[in-house]
Amino acid sequence: MSLTRTLLLLSIISLTSCSKERLFQMENSAFAVKIPESLQKVPQVVTLNSKNDLPFITAAGNSIDFSIDGFYRTKNFSTVDFPVRLEITELLSVKDIILHQKPTVSDGKLLTTDGQIKVQAFKDRDELQVFQGALQINMNGIFPGQGDPDMLLFLGKETEGRFNWQVDSSTCFVEKGRFYCQNISATGASGWDYVLFPYQLGWINIDKFADYGPTTSLSFVSDVDLKYVCKFLYFPDIKSIMQVYKEKAEDIPVGVKAFVIAFAFSDDETPYLHFEEITVRENQTINLRLTPTTLEALEKKLESL
Repeated sequence: MSLTRTLLLLSIISLTSCSKERLFQMENSAFAVKIPESLQKVPQVVTLNSKNDLPFITAAGNSIDFSIDGFYRTKNFSTVDFPVRLEITELLSVKDIILHQKPTVSDGKLLTTDGQIKVQAFKDRDELQVFQGALQINMNGIFPGQGDPDMLLFLGKETEGRFNWQVDSSTCFVEKGRFYCQNISATGASGWDYVLFPYQLGWINIDKFADYGPTTSLSFVSDVDLKYVCKFLYFPDIKSIMQVYKEKAEDIPVGVKAFVIAFAFSDDETPYLHFEEITVRENQTINLRLTPTTLEALEKKLESL
């Protein structure tokens, strides 16, 4: 072997070794768990001084109306008067749902989603809640003009780092074998996809339980410690998003198309991304190969979903 080829080979080995060493160092010390706030939607904050400020039109063009008599302080259940402050976050894209880590899952079951909104209300420093029927939200979904009459209203809660949705069944009943709820309606006549009457403030989701057949599990492996990696599965045909919290995802529908989205951030907020389209097979293993990218490129990739 010539001296030139020997030196070239040694250079390649050295570069590969250095690359692995850098990755090992990143794995053990320099990845941050939290998604940078710059990638997330900033809540819209507005002070409403009287009933003349209602209905309020949000940044996404949705409408919020309420009776002030229906608001009360959570600390002592006392009623309030104007002015009140609203804080509103609207997640009307797959990208925003992923970056806010609000997967569309209810107790492990996939949900078909048409958008999420968070509404909070405050009187001075006191957080408020609302009585049933006092709050009305007129809302367009992720796919405007395609309101689904089978959608239900779900309320969200985070427990031990995991987000879960539960049906708001406060006004629901069964008739002739079908489940009906009076707190949500899909209507095109009013110019909105949905009219919502949630019984509490907080995270609200327009969903229905997805319809799919046999399921399996997916396993995830990577050179990077997975505790630093945000992992999601997006099912475009079901319109559902799952977050994977450990090394394995359960109850995944077999034979469907899915996008595997995994990312982590270094301490200087450099993103590392794995993006892959798959068809789910039984007991499949996904090797997450995280490569450096930019925040702009990450957003663009998520916007393509």
